[in-house]
Amino acid sequence: MEDSLNKVFEDLNLWQLKELVHTLRESSGRTALSGKTKLELVKLLEAVSDKNKLALAAQKIEAIAPHKHVLPLSLKGVWKYEELKSRLVKAYPSIINRIDPNFQLPLYSLAPQLCVFDDDNQRIFLKYNHQVEAFRWESPSKDEKIRRRFRRRHPVVVCFRSSLKIVSIEFMGFTQISIDEEPLRYSKIAKEILGLMATDASIELEPCDLKPSIKALLRDPLSEVSDCKRSLSDFDGKMTFASDNEEQSLAQYLVKYLKSVGISVTLTQAREVLDGGDTGDVALLWKRHQILTRVSLQEEIPEILFVWRGVEASSELVDEVLTKLTSLPSVSKQIGIDKVRNFLIGLEDSVVVRPAAVSRHFLVPQDEALGLLLELKEKGLYQFCFRVKGEVEEELDNYWRSSQSDLPHLIDRAGTPIDPLNTRNIEVGFKKAKTI
Repeated sequence: MEDSLNKVFEDLNLWQLKELVHTLRESSGRTALSGKTKLELVKLLEAVSDKNKLALAAQKIEAIAPHKHVLPLSLKGVWKYEELKSRLVKAYPSIINRIDPNFQLPLYSLAPQLCVFDDDNQRIFLKYNHQVEAFRWESPSKDEKIRRRFRRRHPVVVCFRSSLKIVSIEFMGFTQISIDEEPLRYSKIAKEILGLMATDASIELEPCDLKPSIKALLRDPLSEVSDCKRSLSDFDGKMTFASDNEEQSLAQYLVKYLKSVGISVTLTQAREVLDGGDTGDVALLWKRHQILTRVSLQEEIPEILFVWRGVEASSELVDEVLTKLTSLPSVSKQIGIDKVRNFLIGLEDSVVVRPAAVSRHFLVPQDEALGLLLELKEKGLYQFCFRVKGEVEEELDNYWRSSQSDLPHLIDRAGTPIDPLNTRNIEVGFKKAKTI
């Protein structure tokens, strides 16, 4: 099958087509393209006279775009951007920032087509094309269906993120395609690419272990990452936990559910239940960015599916998520966080604590102490409380109150009135709630 421009245009999404038009037609600003349909954008591109320039630009857009399915890997050996460039130039000299005019797309074979160097961000994009035979059902009339065989190209991108020390094999998505009735699995293609990298460029890659990082993210309230679905397998069975409430983690959901059926467990015990089984898939909500990732851990190479939820796909967000999911957590830091959390949970009812005091006592950053207290407040274990800040004349009247409106009008040692409605005069604490 010819890897024609029309086939490439067919696979590009609306955002990619707009970027392509903007790149090649300087008069077409992004504002002017905002209401264009995919068909209208393709017509604008077809009017470009330099087809070679158009083909190269289209392939570059397809290579560097943020993809939906990402399989993270790490590189064996020393991470040096210039060395990686040198190896790839030696392995694929005819496709460095250009397309080989003799490029062929054979059936069932991965063919390297383009290599792009992003020196500013120390990234390299190596784009493969993959052609397979597949099947689909068509309805020539309302009374019949035909199972038709066809061929389709599958772009596959290997992205070297040298500054992040991460390599990823990425797919735009073609999960409905099957070969000879067998699903076309991303992990199978990825393993083949690992072999090609080792043979062609002497670059050896290995899968990343995401489990420790996921566990640390879910335990750290400052990460703003929560799990909303998880499948576990152990012994002779499987379990799936899912929460429709995105404001609570699965551990919180489990505590709440068990309480409704008369079983009392702590949040720590609920986490141990979820961490005890062999996790197959876990859906993570990144609250700060409002994106969802489904991490599949069933294959040798883990797979991350990005669900943008109305947010524009972004390479920067992909980089941030990959960094957090592949960074091994500090064991000592995690032990410290757990120690502070357990201390705060174990305090007696009505005790008031402040983030600054917790920070000094445990030698942790004040923002981490504040984050833990806010986490426990969300769980109902602590409540906000208020008192007048500074040195006041009537010390006995300046006790902690549950509402700012209940604060008394006091004067300082110099006799100056203190306005309790001015936030600069208020000190905020966290009061341990009474357990039921």
